[in-house]
Amino acid sequence: MLNIIRKYIPAVLLLALIVMAVIMSKKYYKDKMFAHKSTVTVAEESSETEDEGAFALTEMQSFSFDMEDSKNLMNEITRNNEKSSGGKWSAKMTDKNEYGIGLEKTFSDLKSFNTIREVGVTLKTFSSNKIEGASFVFTIDDAEGKNIFWKSFPLTFEAGKWNEQQFDFAFSKNKVDPTNRIKMYVWNQQKQTFFVDDLSFSFKGIVKTNVVNIELPAQKVSSFTLDFESDAPSASITNKEHYSGKQAFHMTKDIEYGPSVTKKIKDVWDDSLNCVQMSAWIKCDEDNPEIVIVANTKDVDGDKLEWIGKSTKDDGWKKGEWKKINARFNLNEKKRPINNDEVTAYVWNKGKHDFFVDDVNITFGGEKKRLQTGIAYDATNLAPVAFEKNKFPLPLRYLIQTKINSSDSNENILPQIIMPGDKVFTGCFTRNNKAYDEIVKITGNEILLFAFCNTEYKLTGKVSLNNSTSNKVMLAGNFIANDYQQILIIDTIKNGYQIIDLSSNTVSCINTFLSNVAINLIPFSGETKLVNSVLQTVKSNNNINIVACINKTTGVYQLISFNKNSASIIESAKLNIETKDIVSLNSIPIVTNNMTNSFVINCKYKNGGQKNYLTAINSSGKLNCSFISNSVISKFINPQSYFIANDNSNSFAFFSSTFRNDFKVAEINNNTFDLTHQIEFKGYSINQNPKYYECVKMWPLKISGLTDTYLISMANCSKWNSTNTHCNQYENINNMPNQTLIFQFVK
Repeated sequence: MLNIIRKYIPAVLLLALIVMAVIMSKKYYKDKMFAHKSTVTVAEESSETEDEGAFALTEMQSFSFDMEDSKNLMNEITRNNEKSSGGKWSAKMTDKNEYGIGLEKTFSDLKSFNTIREVGVTLKTFSSNKIEGASFVFTIDDAEGKNIFWKSFPLTFEAGKWNEQQFDFAFSKNKVDPTNRIKMYVWNQQKQTFFVDDLSFSFKGIVKTNVVNIELPAQKVSSFTLDFESDAPSASITNKEHYSGKQAFHMTKDIEYGPSVTKKIKDVWDDSLNCVQMSAWIKCDEDNPEIVIVANTKDVDGDKLEWIGKSTKDDGWKKGEWKKINARFNLNEKKRPINNDEVTAYVWNKGKHDFFVDDVNITFGGEKKRLQTGIAYDATNLAPVAFEKNKFPLPLRYLIQTKINSSDSNENILPQIIMPGDKVFTGCFTRNNKAYDEIVKITGNEILLFAFCNTEYKLTGKVSLNNSTSNKVMLAGNFIANDYQQILIIDTIKNGYQIIDLSSNTVSCINTFLSNVAINLIPFSGETKLVNSVLQTVKSNNNINIVACINKTTGVYQLISFNKNSASIIESAKLNIETKDIVSLNSIPIVTNNMTNSFVINCKYKNGGQKNYLTAINSSGKLNCSFISNSVISKFINPQSYFIANDNSNSFAFFSSTFRNDFKVAEINNNTFDLTHQIEFKGYSINQNPKYYECVKMWPLKISGLTDTYLISMANCSKWNSTNTHCNQYENINNMPNQTLIFQFVK
């Protein structure tokens, strides 16, 4: 036995030395995961806890590493001058580096460490080839080295270019201890070759605040509104008073600084900031209060650049009335903020009053554009300005209400029975006057038909169906080539369909309901599998509507034609879209006055990114999919968005729910979308202006003698679904009644 032990002792010792060397090298490697610190910023300390009041996350301390200087740069083996996003140096990952550049901090090393609840990370990556399996890792270990939190995000690469990426790592307060250590690093799991540059870390802590925190998407957004409707009622957010919606912000004598937004210039504007436009609705129970709206700017080191304010004092304010304060702050040309400099806009209770604030609008602007005449125009004057596509602020187009009455002796009044969540279609469905679209609403097993009668829309027809339409897909279009539109109801579970054809009816305006139409469930022909699919109507080459059925997981599509007795698959192929790691695929219709001729596919992926594709039938009869290359409009698109055509064929009214009731005009040019205008509603009180309602839906409507006309339904919601995307129960507020009105663009 002793001989055996003596025989293997050298091998065991050698193995132990190798293991020890590996461990020490990894420890040395991780201990040196610091890069050159180019900037450090610190916020004011707060000792508050979440239980003591209203809190918001704010940056407490930040670290930035540009890899340019070897001073204090840890892990020199990754520093490399082959590639850089700026300057000369970056960190290079190879087959010899599994764990890459990063940062390690003990909580006690951080400013206001007890408040830290989130760390934001940004970096840039570059690879000549497609890279998979690389990620960025965030861990928290206790004092004994035991891991108590671990999370990672995959790194994404578009070959041949620098890719900027951002991650937010949030954790609970029970993970925060002065002896716990945070480690953040690149994990090159597959040991591939790529580069990392411009790495920065933002440690965010909770601070007690009266600031309203507005979450903006990760793109440049220059104009937005604080309406306080999405905030839970609290000491500051109240439903006792409001100018619009249901809630407002309550300022008391003890609150000096109220609703506020702070943003880096690079997040809201492309270059130096020229101006800030701000407005707020205010109601105070004192005459002539001293309330100030303020804009101030700071440089990257936190030093003040400029402070500008406008006061209500001596402005003739009367107590108990809602009044609007407006200001345009033109910034000093020599002190204009850029890039990482900050701009803040807020309400200052200088006179220590008790008052309410609602609908705070803030717009950040850039250099004025001059016309060929050399005259500079102020965008707030609504004068003709040399605006640029996709640049904010956009010029305005206005919708005005078209006075078309709607009444019925049975109280079936159009504005009261069409809600934003209803299945509604507009078009010519019966042998009525084709100069005026009809309106069809489908609910349960009943179809309601509204026709234009002299000066108003009236309920003129009703059709009872054999089966309920609940949980079924409904589409409108000319499916059977008879110059009228039909309603197609598809049962994706049973793979059957119904076509509702009302074209044999001639509608009168005497409330004579249509005869019941005998409609049967017709089985699909072919190998259709529609359960995990999205369906959209598209226009085929022979001017007939067919349905595009796209599998959400594989991206394989079928084109299906329908008639009253059978359906057939006329084309099946895979779309040219990226489906790997896809989380969701949604289709967003582009609706014209007569039919849907194209749509947008919105794809979201595991890494949080999204891509959008313009899709339509091409000249060969196949479904063509084109990536929407310009990023401006893509960042506003989500599954609740939709496009509605104006009478101009390449111009669309575009609605996005990224911000509440955000209406724009977009044009399609060579498979790209360009934002051209912002849509506002002109000259209406709150109870007639859709932008103040919680739920809004619009449909194109053709009425003889009118152009660019829309049916707009608006309502308020008392009960949302779990994802806040659909209203389960509407609420009719006295001064903001649920209603459906007709609008058209001002020429």
